[in-house]
Amino acid sequence: MQVNYLVSYTKRSLLALVLLSATPLAFAADVLGVACQTPPPVHCAEGDCASKTAVRGNVTEPGSGREYFLDYPCDLQPGEDVLFVLNIHGAGSIGNWQRHYFPAMDYKDDYKLVVATPTAAGSASMGGGSGVRVWTPQTDDAHLQAITEQVIGAFGAENIKSFWLAGHSQGA
Repeated sequence: MQVNYLVSYTKRSLLALVLLSATPLAFAADVLGVACQTPPPVHCAEGDCASKTAVRGNVTEPGSGREYFLDYPCDLQPGEDVLFVLNIHGAGSIGNWQRHYFPAMDYKDDYKLVVATPTAAGSASMGGGSGVRVWTPQTDDAHLQAITEQVIGAFGAENIKSFWLAGHSQGA
């Protein structure tokens, strides 16, 4: 009787191991239609930035229809705390340039960062020349607020451990 029990237990244990090995590892689900990738998509490496920095983003903010970049930890588990960084570029720049100038995205997995990096729509003349891209209240405040609400809604306010506003020059 003891031998039959051991054989039955061994068969069940082997079946459980087979089923577990056939189950894919749990990764963060797509968030706002963005599949998590490491390294992040449209990441410049060794001088191939020109074509990549023209890309405006990988997610759309529905109110304005404007795109921004969203990078988040690939191993994020449901209910896990994150640090949300809104990463703002300076005058004359774009969001994807800011992603590489201040590459918080490269640390998203290590520090559980959720990084949103938008591009300004405003324009202003600098020194009498043609206009350059700048952040203005009229064109960008509602957009930045909507991005913040969209990201917090996607990850859950209860999971946002802290919110950081990071910026360069006019975005600071």
